[in-house]
Amino acid sequence: LGNIEQVLLTPDADRLQGMVLRRGVMPARWIPAGDVALPGEICVVLRSPPRRYTAKCKRQAAFSPAGVRDSAGLMLGWITDSRIHIVTGQVTALEVALSLGEVMLGGRYLARRWAVDPLSGQVIIPCGYALENQP
Repeated sequence: LGNIEQVLLTPDADRLQGMVLRRGVMPARWIPAGDVALPGEICVVLRSPPRRYTAKCKRQAAFSPAGVRDSAGLMLGWITDSRIHIVTGQVTALEVALSLGEVMLGGRYLARRWAVDPLSGQVIIPCGYALENQP
């Protein structure tokens, strides 16, 4: 059917909301999380055909963080990826890049505890919580 272009999370960044599918220059298609029968690392099996990707789909899965801060307000970096449990669809970790230099060198960290500020869209990491080095 095509390639998964983007995985969208719920606004609180706790669960998989859906996936955006694209095939060449064809319009994007929407796969709601509930339509995924069998997720995998390389492909997914669907319960029903993908739907048109509309502005409503984008609004429903509105998580797009502006950045990552600790609870004291210190800017830490930005989200570059997420880890999603293959069976439950729960987000188990967010990948955080602290600087552009670290991204180029492959250095990223995992946050396993976070909250999302509903007004700014920023991810808040609790003070004193250590980010894990990504293996």
